[in-house]
Amino acid sequence: MPQNPRDKGRPQNPREQKIQQSQAANQPNYLPKDTRELSFTKIENFALMLHKIGAYRDPAENKTANSTHLRNCAGFRFSGRAFEPAEEQRAAIDDLCQHGFVASHREAKLLWRFVPGLGIESVFETGLSLHHVYGVPYLPGSGFKGAVRSFTIERYFGNSEEDALKDAGFTAIFGSGGDEEAAAGRIWFFDVLPVQQLSLKLDVMTPHYAPWYQERKPPGDYYDPIPVSFITVEKDTKFCFSIAVAKRHGDSAINSGKWHRQKVFEAATALLEEAIQQSGFGAKTSVGYGWFSTQ
Repeated sequence: MPQNPRDKGRPQNPREQKIQQSQAANQPNYLPKDTRELSFTKIENFALMLHKIGAYRDPAENKTANSTHLRNCAGFRFSGRAFEPAEEQRAAIDDLCQHGFVASHREAKLLWRFVPGLGIESVFETGLSLHHVYGVPYLPGSGFKGAVRSFTIERYFGNSEEDALKDAGFTAIFGSGGDEEAAAGRIWFFDVLPVQQLSLKLDVMTPHYAPWYQERKPPGDYYDPIPVSFITVEKDTKFCFSIAVAKRHGDSAINSGKWHRQKVFEAATALLEEAIQQSGFGAKTSVGYGWFSTQ
């Protein structure tokens, strides 16, 4: 494969050689020439590498094309710029605190792997939430809020959303639904972004009853299991969970319900800590993915 003139004379490391050999074996001839000659090692944005530089083949010709591409992508090495989104977001939140807001930041480390956005639309069989500018894996603020909200309903209201929506503290923090009485929650939930030691790992799940899930055919032991590869964030990666509220709302006392007489911001901060310690975020939480520790 032709080299960039600036790279002449520079010895290739084993990873570069392996990737280029894999590219040579898997590049389809219908990709543009410049794309075929682009080395994966020169791409700094992981989202572009995963979704735009893929070497795809007809499944009938090569059933492992997608898994080969995912395996190459899982070896991506993030630069220090991967943590710029978290730094910029934190600076913006701190600026809000100079203008009548209060905020809480909790950094937590993954106890096992993390898969945000596994079910989102993707050209592969599985997805991954990636920052639209920096390309780093992250949990959108909407998903963060939804996870804490679901934990609160399960933990304090026996999984009854109807009972939760009758509680003054719950609606003050998360808001209330309905057409006429709808109200936004007081707490702002921000994107959950990586802050330290970001690395990826290729994982695999093996559905044994694909016809049951896809076509509703009766499950049976006679079906062949079909391995499905997916990319995860490796354990020990640190993420930052941030919430904020206008001080005038955060200091107001809840007048009834389970958090009677507590301040809105204090109740929200306590729920955030509980959710991080006692539940998971993202996909596959029931089997240990997406669990964090603040220790």
